[in-house]
Amino acid sequence: MKKFVLLIMAVFVAFHAPLAHAEEPDPTHPGLGLRLLDIPNYQQGDTRAASAVVDATLPGTTVVRHIRVANRTGQVEPVDLYVGPAKIEQPQGFMDQPRGDQNELSSWSSLDKTKMTMADNEEQVVTLTINVPKDATEGERYAVFWAEMQSQNSNDAMGVKLVNRIGIRIYLTVGPGNGPTPKFQIDSLTPRKNDRGTHEVVVKVSNTGERAVDLHADLALSDGPGGLKMDERTSPGTTTLGIGQSGELIVDIGVALPAGKWHAKVKVRSGPISETKEADLVFPESGTGETVKIDNSTPSTIPWPLLIGAATSGAALVAIIALVLVLLRRRSGSHRPKS
Repeated sequence: MKKFVLLIMAVFVAFHAPLAHAEEPDPTHPGLGLRLLDIPNYQQGDTRAASAVVDATLPGTTVVRHIRVANRTGQVEPVDLYVGPAKIEQPQGFMDQPRGDQNELSSWSSLDKTKMTMADNEEQVVTLTINVPKDATEGERYAVFWAEMQSQNSNDAMGVKLVNRIGIRIYLTVGPGNGPTPKFQIDSLTPRKNDRGTHEVVVKVSNTGERAVDLHADLALSDGPGGLKMDERTSPGTTTLGIGQSGELIVDIGVALPAGKWHAKVKVRSGPISETKEADLVFPESGTGETVKIDNSTPSTIPWPLLIGAATSGAALVAIIALVLVLLRRRSGSHRPKS
């Protein structure tokens, strides 16, 4: 029986191994580069986790990540490494704070290397360790892992320093389980014509969950004047909303559309979570058109990647238990006394 229990534990751990490797860095990228090498298995469907440290943990636990630092500057460079505090405010979004400042998350963080001298095309791996205190309160915290080098073109005599700095965001939620599920909603859509003479749609979004979200919007238009339709457009960059915050994502269509009624389909996404809404918009000849408010009385999207992953792990565990029961029955039957 002991062997069967160990078999169950071994297979279950295989499905819930803590870390998996991300893609290798692009060696042709110029300048100073960073690549996060670890992604928790439960976050494999979350695109944010490939480029940011996104994790949920309990008080008194330790989080470890490995980050590859690459020098593609064409010369030998000294590199400083540190973890600095960050916060999320609107309309700026995710904001780092001055070097030397601290918040809880940056004070919990340490690095196995803080200074390196790197040859051109050299790569080194740095270990980031976050020790969460046993008395840490529940909630989400933000910080940034920074790699910084001072350019050799700096003029110290004149007090001019050129700094090349690149970072990886850190989102850490302290609480039970894997933390609360990110949630957000699309509040309204506004068509308008911008100063460049092209039409765009302003998508207003609210973070209704208990974790920060990094948002992108995809817009498709159809049923325009004369039956016209427009291929999908995506909002540039990333809009970050903290807990309880609202903000705007602007999708520039890139051309001036025929004014009039169009049917819009908007998908807002953050990692594996998304919301899709549809509405009829009237694009103006100039200026701003009428804002269409979105009905959020019923949820529109299910986080399928998260549910599929959970279902797969659950099905595997059920299958293993069923196999063990069959083997136990056979073993029990083989030891019955013969009549």
